[in-house]
Amino acid sequence: SPADFLHGPIALLDRGFPAVLIAPSGRTLKNLLEFANELRKKDAATLIISDDDQAL
Repeated sequence: SPADFLHGPIALLDRGFPAVLIAPSGRTLKNLLEFANELRKKDAATLIISDDDQAL
Protein backbone atom coordinates (compact mmCIF):
# COMPACT_ATOMS: atom_id res chain seq x y z
CA SER A 1 0.00 0.00 0.00
CA PRO A 2 1.13 3.60 -0.47
CA ALA A 3 1.05 4.16 3.31
CA ASP A 4 3.53 1.35 3.92
CA PHE A 5 5.85 2.64 1.23
CA LEU A 6 5.79 6.23 2.49
CA HIS A 7 7.10 5.19 5.90
CA GLY A 8 10.28 3.54 4.70
CA PRO A 9 11.34 2.67 1.17
CA ILE A 10 10.42 6.08 -0.29
CA ALA A 11 13.55 7.42 1.37
CA LEU A 12 15.53 5.24 -1.04
CA LEU A 13 14.03 6.87 -4.11
CA ASP A 14 16.31 9.09 -6.10
CA ARG A 15 16.15 10.70 -9.50
CA GLY A 16 15.57 8.06 -12.15
CA PHE A 17 14.82 5.28 -9.67
CA PRO A 18 12.42 2.87 -11.40
CA ALA A 19 8.98 2.53 -9.84
CA VAL A 20 6.05 0.49 -11.15
CA LEU A 21 2.63 1.47 -9.81
CA ILE A 22 -0.42 -0.70 -10.44
CA ALA A 23 -3.47 1.51 -9.93
CA PRO A 24 -6.78 -0.23 -10.58
CA SER A 25 -9.97 1.81 -10.57
CA GLY A 26 -11.90 1.66 -7.34
CA ARG A 27 -11.67 2.90 -3.80
CA THR A 28 -7.85 2.90 -3.61
CA LEU A 29 -7.31 4.88 -6.82
CA LYS A 30 -7.28 8.30 -5.12
CA ASN A 31 -4.52 7.24 -2.70
CA LEU A 32 -2.51 5.65 -5.48
CA LEU A 33 -2.73 8.82 -7.59
CA GLU A 34 -1.49 10.88 -4.64
CA PHE A 35 1.35 8.41 -4.25
CA ALA A 36 2.17 8.69 -7.96
CA ASN A 37 2.48 12.46 -7.51
CA GLU A 38 4.95 11.90 -4.66
CA LEU A 39 6.99 9.63 -6.91
CA ARG A 40 7.02 12.29 -9.63
CA LYS A 41 8.17 14.94 -7.14
CA LYS A 42 11.15 12.72 -6.37
CA ASP A 43 11.85 12.36 -10.12
CA ALA A 44 11.40 8.60 -10.02
CA ALA A 45 11.05 6.90 -13.40
CA THR A 46 7.41 5.95 -12.88
CA LEU A 47 5.43 3.43 -14.92
CA ILE A 48 1.72 3.41 -14.10
CA ILE A 49 -0.51 0.51 -15.12
CA SER A 50 -4.21 1.24 -14.74
CA ASP A 51 -7.63 0.72 -16.22
CA ASP A 52 -8.59 4.30 -15.28
CA ASP A 53 -7.72 7.20 -17.59
CA GLN A 54 -7.10 9.50 -14.58
CA ALA A 55 -4.01 7.49 -13.70
CA LEU A 56 -2.49 7.58 -17.17
